[in-house]
Amino acid sequence: MTEKLKRFDSSRPARAAVLILLWAVLFALNRWTPYLADDFRYMFGFDTKKLLSSVSGLIPSMEAHARMMNGRVIAHGLEQLFLLMPKTVFNLLNAGAFLLTLWQACRFCLPEGKRSALLPLVFFAGIWLVLPVFGQVCLWQVGALNYLWSVGLALVFLRPFLREYEGGETRLWRRLLFLPFAFVVGMYTEVASLIALLMGLALTLLGALRRRSLRSWLWLPLLCGAAGFWLLLQMPAEVRNKMGGMELPRMLERLGPMAESFLRHFAVPAALWVLLTVLALRSRRTGGCSALRLTESLVFFLGGVAASFELIAAADAPERCLSMSAFLLLIACGILLCELMPRTRLHPLLICAALVLWVFCGLSFAGGARDVRSTWYQWTAREKSIYEQKAAGYRWVYVTEIKAETPYSPAWQIRDLHKKDTTWPNIHMARLYGVKRVVWIENPEAWADMDPNPDPWTEYNETPASRQRRADTRRRPERG
Repeated sequence: MTEKLKRFDSSRPARAAVLILLWAVLFALNRWTPYLADDFRYMFGFDTKKLLSSVSGLIPSMEAHARMMNGRVIAHGLEQLFLLMPKTVFNLLNAGAFLLTLWQACRFCLPEGKRSALLPLVFFAGIWLVLPVFGQVCLWQVGALNYLWSVGLALVFLRPFLREYEGGETRLWRRLLFLPFAFVVGMYTEVASLIALLMGLALTLLGALRRRSLRSWLWLPLLCGAAGFWLLLQMPAEVRNKMGGMELPRMLERLGPMAESFLRHFAVPAALWVLLTVLALRSRRTGGCSALRLTESLVFFLGGVAASFELIAAADAPERCLSMSAFLLLIACGILLCELMPRTRLHPLLICAALVLWVFCGLSFAGGARDVRSTWYQWTAREKSIYEQKAAGYRWVYVTEIKAETPYSPAWQIRDLHKKDTTWPNIHMARLYGVKRVVWIENPEAWADMDPNPDPWTEYNETPASRQRRADTRRRPERG
């Protein structure tokens, strides 16, 4: 049985079949993912507040975005670009981006020149179970462009550093192309870019220590990446957003909650890494795990820890920001697993552990996929209700928010609809559908009992204070 499994694992058709299967799964999940929350905001230019209709409007929109929102102009520029195209284009490319990220992670785990058909399945199961909000990171359009694509770019960026550290060579034409790519990676996002640069620096220094020489071409891409990251932080919105959050007392206040968040989400992979490290150190007595691979695993583990604790500098750190940590911690474990399996007697035990992982993934995958599909059906029902209300003459449309049951849904813990209709994202949905207001209601069937065009002075969910202010503005002064 073990020999048949090894032959399947090393078979090229088996690898191709596994990768196609994973791509098809991600494409189907993306197909059931609608536009949500921030997607509606990015349909409009930040400079004109009008619906984007051409590529020429992207540059002025991102210029205004850098002043108003944050410095992630590459990721959010891609978001606005994809919103100009049919959703299918993004679905196809995002499934490919997930597959590229998974493939790069598996390449880090395996020794140079080796391939595996089973490892991508194991890694997918690990990501499915460990990633805190799978739907927001891998399916939601704006979330994937920020938190999945950034991880994929960071892993591609780290590949030459690992190759040079292991004693490999990089061709000249690849070195030249790598310089502008490093600049883009550095400017992409705050978390993944900084961690990729720090890990690249660590691998460069470790390689210099092995060679006993600081001469390396990798200093140039590190400088290009650092330049891109510096430019990202110099965007006006980034400077404004970081002014309050970077104060030392506030960062220390966030240290405790961030440690609790790390343990809550990543206690299992962290404990697994410690266990595998102990086994790898014991196997070194009999010529087992190499010091080179142990060091690489340590670099990835520390990078995963740093990617979580870096968020103490952020004023707002939703769980989707932990995607870099999830991938790096699993890579750190994967490196040790791939080293231990052929060199120890634990091979059958590790295969059984992988099978248990697949079982847990399969049990949760059924419920997660059902929740993703439920999100799609709720969105289509809501859009149908909006068009029905417009046809009935409603200028104010009344809809309910999309509810998710698991973190595998892209709508999990996302403010898809606000209870106050004069704020985001309601106002952008109203502009998109050509109505005056989009109003939140509890029962989606209750819209027929609502006023189709309320008095403009009557605000939905109006507070007593705002009602009093409106009354004061209408009160006429007394005559003397």
